[in-house]
Amino acid sequence: MWIAAIIGGKNIGIACYTFGMVAQANMEAVVICRLAALALFLPYLAVAGPESAAFVANVSGQGPPMILIAGLGASGAVWDGTVKHFAGRYECHVLTLAGSGGAPPIKGALLPRVDAALAAYLGERHLERPVLVGHNLGGTIALGFAERHPGMVGALVIIDTLPALGAAEDNDIPAAGIERQAARSRDEALNAPHDPKTRREVAATLATRPVDIDRVLAMDKASDRRAIAEATYEMMKADLRPGLPAIVAPTLVLGSWVAYRDVASRRDVEDTFRLQFSGLRDVTLALSESARHYIMYDDPGWMLGQMDRFLKPRQPGARQ
Repeated sequence: MWIAAIIGGKNIGIACYTFGMVAQANMEAVVICRLAALALFLPYLAVAGPESAAFVANVSGQGPPMILIAGLGASGAVWDGTVKHFAGRYECHVLTLAGSGGAPPIKGALLPRVDAALAAYLGERHLERPVLVGHNLGGTIALGFAERHPGMVGALVIIDTLPALGAAEDNDIPAAGIERQAARSRDEALNAPHDPKTRREVAATLATRPVDIDRVLAMDKASDRRAIAEATYEMMKADLRPGLPAIVAPTLVLGSWVAYRDVASRRDVEDTFRLQFSGLRDVTLALSESARHYIMYDDPGWMLGQMDRFLKPRQPGARQ
């Protein structure tokens, strides 16, 4: 799950790196760390232009549409294996968000711009009721889009995020408390150290194999620090739980937990997922037993198998 220790006034980079030492062994001591981890790597600032797009899209494959949204500090390359798997059955539209993975940043709030741009993208291309897949911030965007445009989404796959990341520690935290957490995360992301050693240590909490850690670092190096900090604020502040009943699309939620086995049990993590997604009318939840946050790198066979089983009866022409 995309979580971390409460770190108080400690340096966020050191706190994320020493996650297993500063967290207590229960869910009350665990809250939204990968936001901090991802934002930590981003040392580069770019000038946002008003002409910049909310996302960059790459299209391949054939069949009914599948939209795959990369997350915070990631490029669409995270979906390469997923596209290879599905391109014979789906037309895959891979989105890299503005400011992430080399895509130019934009001025102003990212999430509403992406929502409007995605609605226009689907309409202009006559993409009817696509499968909407999102990882990390991409999952937040996919959930929010399905709430605001329920008739435009055929199925949802949400990978390792929550409807209210700011409420992972305390499900009843008031909106003002969530906003304070979000603002603190943004400020710490902007001021965190960016030395290579710390960046690699943090990346190793997100993926397991050295080659995949290198991929995570390369994507983050190509991302814009200020844009990621502001997107972190938007994502941390968002609380999509009240709107979940509006979603009519069947939803698959895939999560991870093993990176935090020393600070939270599997049951604690699963209970948090189930509680936060309880407002959905049709939801399937599964947790990987081996993956860290980048499930598509750490446990691709499991992830794709879960998606296949979920999507097969929902493909056009499938027998119900």
